[in-house]
Formats: sequence, C-alpha cells, structure tokens
Amino acid sequence: MREGESVYDAALRELAEETGLRGRPLCVSCVDELLVYGSQSGKLKTHYVLVDVAVEVDEGYAPRPGSDALDARFMDIDMVLAREDVTLSTVSFLIRLVDKGGLENPCGGIVPSSRTVVVE
Repeated sequence: MREGESVYDAALRELAEETGLRGRPLCVSCVDELLVYGSQSGKLKTHYVLVDVAVEVDEGYAPRPGSDALDARFMDIDMVLAREDVTLSTVSFLIRLVDKGGLENPCGGIVPSSRTVVVE
C-alpha cells in the first residue's frame, strides 16, 4: 500500500496494474499473514499482511498481464488449484473460499485468516 491509500484503493490500483481490469470493491474477503525468519539468525526478516478484496469487475475489460506476470486470465478454481506455479497464499485462500461457499457469496463473512511461518 502507498502512504495514505485505503485498502480498497490499493486493491483497485493493484488490480489495474497487474491485470488491466477495473472494478468496484465489494468487501475484504480474507486477511493472511506471512512471517519470514532467517534460518541462521532466527530473527524475523519480513512480515507480510495480505488483504484479499472481492471485486466486481467492470464489463468490457479483458485480463492482461502486467509487468510482473507472464499471463493473466480467468480460470476455474479447480484448474488453479491443480497448477504447480500458484503461491501458497493463493492456494490457501482459494481452499478456504471454497470451504466457505465459493464465489457466489465472497462477502458472506471474512474467510478465516491464516498465519504462515517460513524459515529461509
């Protein structure tokens, strides 16, 4: 997030930058934490807070990859979960979203958060 930017504004900016899509934020659907510790020092190196925002995408836009991606497209959740190149945080979020009832009601309550610890 940029200084002074709201969660919704940050999500819409990132959506546009990374996929070319525009839309309207509906709700915060998940909050996760990722803590990365050094294997030698045992000290915390990085602490990420990942906030997923459900967005209703505007019609007339097709996903396109941003500068940090090779591809951008809509995919069925099962296809995403079957891939080997999907991040742990994305897999975790999608599994919890499906368990909670899926995309039909992404704002039916925040998906239970998770805390992941990684030692590098």
